[in-house]
This record gives sequence, structure tokens and C-alpha cells, in this order.
Amino acid sequence: MTLVRNIKDALTQIFGKDYNYYMNNPSNVKEIDLEVFVFEEEVKDLDLLSAFTNLNYLNISGTCVNDISSIIFLKNLEILYADFCKVTDISFVSHLKNLKEFDLSSPMDYINTLEPLRGLNKLEKLYVPDHPITTLEPIYNLDCLKILSIEGTEVLENEVEIFKKMQPYCEVWT
Repeated sequence: MTLVRNIKDALTQIFGKDYNYYMNNPSNVKEIDLEVFVFEEEVKDLDLLSAFTNLNYLNISGTCVNDISSIIFLKNLEILYADFCKVTDISFVSHLKNLKEFDLSSPMDYINTLEPLRGLNKLEKLYVPDHPITTLEPIYNLDCLKILSIEGTEVLENEVEIFKKMQPYCEVWT
């Protein structure tokens, strides 16, 4: 783990001597992994990352960020790891139509609805354990879903069984 002050310092570490090039040509960046950093300052938002419009992989796990709405502009994003964060609003995710993998694993319990995921027809893996989610109805139609992690949620067992019948090729972790 590398200690940095903020996201800008983390990007300086990631890009190294090419920092200015990538900051001036953000469309050339495809992946950013912030999980390897420990931040001295609280990470409040990801506004600086919104310029990387061709990003297809973003790992913000462990940053404890709570506002990730600025990634709404990352239309090419396929993989988003945000486990061990304090995300309270995932409504922006409905705009990330290319998302294939989304991890909002615990220990936080901030998400109470899967509604924003309703139209994410490319989603293959979804990890939302330990959140106060009560229904899977918004994701009944996600035919590409192969893994669904919902342990510790408030979804009733009979609804899990209904989901399994509707999505027989999806492995459900309860």
C-alpha cells in the first residue's frame, strides 16, 4: 500500500513520468486502480476521474469515497469495484450501459434498492452483500447475470427462489 494525500497524487504515482501526457490526453487511459493507495485526506468525490471517458476498468475499493456520481461520464466503464466504500446513491449507474461487473461489497450497508440497475443488460457479476436490499425485482430481466452476491441482505428466500427460476444460469450467493 502506498500512502498519498489525494487522488491527484495517486494518479501521479500511477502515470509516473507520463502524468502530464495522460492528464492532457485522458481518453488514452483505459484502467485506473486506486485500491493500492492509502489516502491521507478524505476522498469525498471522484470528479477528477470524470475526464477519463474511455476508462473501462475502475477500482476505488477501500477509498471510503461516498459520492461517485461523477463517473456518470464514464460511458465505456465495464468493471467498477467500489467495495469498502461509503456509497449511498447508485442512481447514476443506470447511465453506465456497458457495465459488466459491479462490486459494492460490505461492510457498508448504504444501498437499499437495485432499481438503477434495471436496464444494465450487459451486467454479468453483481456483488451487493450486507446492504438493506429487500427485493430483486429490478434485476429480474438481467439475462447476462452469472453471479449475484446478496448474502446479508433483507431479500426473502422465496424471492431468491423466484429469481433463480427466472435466471437459471445465474449463481446466487446468499
